[in-house]
Amino acid sequence: MDLMELMSFGEKQVVCLIGDKNSGFNVIGSSKELASEIQKLQLVINHKDEIIEHQKREIAYLQDMLELLKNAKP
Repeated sequence: MDLMELMSFGEKQVVCLIGDKNSGFNVIGSSKELASEIQKLQLVINHKDEIIEHQKREIAYLQDMLELLKNAKP
């Protein structure tokens, strides 16, 4: 069985092998499982983006406070 036969075997299975010598990523599963995993990962990415935006706002707020403190010194 060659790689193309393996990838199309059962028509609902997906085999994905990605990697280099330092890391690897393997996915074997049905399209429903993959769709669910993709949705979970998208939620994680969205949450990460929200955290980054919150941290940017917090940094700007702290920089403003620091400027006010510097200007308030006698």
